Amino acid sequence: MEKRILIEEDFNKFKEIAGDLKQFMPVLNEIKASFEGLEIGAFTNEVLKESFLLGPKKYIEIYVKNLNNQLDKWGAISIIRQNAIAGSEKLTERFKNAVADAKRFQPQIYSSNRPKLPLKFISFEDGHFVISSEDKEMILENYCRLYLETPEEIMLYEASKKLSEAFNEYLDIFNSTGIPSINKHYAGSHVLKYDEDAKKMVLYPGGIKAVSSYKRRREEYDSLRVK
Repeated sequence: MEKRILIEEDFNKFKEIAGDLKQFMPVLNEIKASFEGLEIGAFTNEVLKESFLLGPKKYIEIYVKNLNNQLDKWGAISIIRQNAIAGSEKLTERFKNAVADAKRFQPQIYSSNRPKLPLKFISFEDGHFVISSEDKEMILENYCRLYLETPEEIMLYEASKKLSEAFNEYLDIFNSTGIPSINKHYAGSHVLKYDEDAKKMVLYPGGIKAVSSYKRRREEYDSLRVK
């Protein structure tokens, strides 16, 4: 595979995507609170990521195992054990539902030109839900960078760059003439035309002469008005 060449990195798009984090906060806070309700350890970034990737099953199993170990330690009889396990289902269901709600959640955005923040690019650091440096890099790489990846794309890019530079040079001259132009995209039509036989853009000599003479005629007209 050819080495990729970075040609654009859109930080404004990154900021918009990262801004979706605020909308996730209620469901994220519920995941944290419901996990802490299980009392099986501290809520960490690992817990968050594993819950998103693998679901809540692992942590629910740890909770049930701890509960059974505690009941064994107390020597609880069958009916007490059943009641204790039944009463614990509210806690496990809350955590299970919190994870499911977060995975279903979709932030509301007002532009169809950008993706929404994926849940997998949210982390938990120093007691806060954040876009970590690793998350930022993944968002930039997946959604905000454009690369040239083939020889054909490189050729097209170089040709487009030359076209842009030449057209801007032409626009400087064209704009100085004062020729009215509603859409600058079509300004080149004054001096170029498409040759159907050659299948190429060719110079239009008459147009070049007309553009160059327009400024002279306008200046002559303006000078007469002043007199």
